[in-house]
Amino acid sequence: MHVCGTCGSRDPQSKYEVKELTTLAPTHWVRVPEGSLQLLKSEPLIKLLRVPTKTADASATIHEDEDEEEHVEVEVRRHEFHNFWEHEGKAYHIVPEAVFVDEKTERPSICVCGYCAKHWDSARAIQLLRRWGDASGNSSSETYKESDASGDGTFDTSDDLYYEARKNGAPVSAIAAGADYNQTLRAAASAF
Repeated sequence: MHVCGTCGSRDPQSKYEVKELTTLAPTHWVRVPEGSLQLLKSEPLIKLLRVPTKTADASATIHEDEDEEEHVEVEVRRHEFHNFWEHEGKAYHIVPEAVFVDEKTERPSICVCGYCAKHWDSARAIQLLRRWGDASGNSSSETYKESDASGDGTFDTSDDLYYEARKNGAPVSAIAAGADYNQTLRAAASAF
């Protein structure tokens, strides 16, 4: 079964289209704006508490790892909680596990569901958004830049990662539009 690389949906009844990634224009909604990911990567580490590992045997008896402390503090980079795929210095708003090398083009590609495929062409997507009253001219990234003037990063909502994609036609359910349900397990695994 396919998975949509842009929104993560899995539907055995949906038709998926293969889309090549490396030829996308920098303004395509799948592309992460230059500098936004670097800004996110420069954020301070986030401290998390890791709970002791618990396992269950066949009788459903829970065993705690006796070598572990009660809670262990670990640090994780904030960008590890988001779905990004990086290739040749470019970043993409996609599910990294959905990327494959297309046999025909021999280039990195993803499958996209019918809904995301309708939005793939940015001009058509923007036209659809305007018809549905979903394309605004207010930039969340402007607010972000003003609030970060202090340099302490207190108000960083990472809107700059998603606003341009939304403005450029990303479907509402796509990672690029902010429907990024994160990579908590991957981020947690990298911390241990």
